[in-house]
Amino acid sequence: MAADLAATVGQRVVRLPTAARRKVQQFHNKYSRAERARLRAESPWPGEYIYPGIRAQMPLAEAIVSAEGNPILMQAVELLVTSECPTIGDQVDLGAALKRLRE
Repeated sequence: MAADLAATVGQRVVRLPTAARRKVQQFHNKYSRAERARLRAESPWPGEYIYPGIRAQMPLAEAIVSAEGNPILMQAVELLVTSECPTIGDQVDLGAALKRLRE
């Protein structure tokens, strides 16, 4: 059945005369890529970009990392996390900040 289908589809497929013979090279992108690289190199903030939500959660993440291993401090940090991170987005940003600090 599959062979019959392939044979009938192959007969109905026609190459259009307007189809491109090869992939066209887009040379204008070469100059814009070079310009973007130059702008990144001249950036006043070198290094990796940190999203504002993650940047806002960095102090809390640093407190969590410094409290690891101490059960009393961890309980205090858990209370702080529940009060400082009421939304799912804040909790995701805190998780990303913790991941960055632990790497």
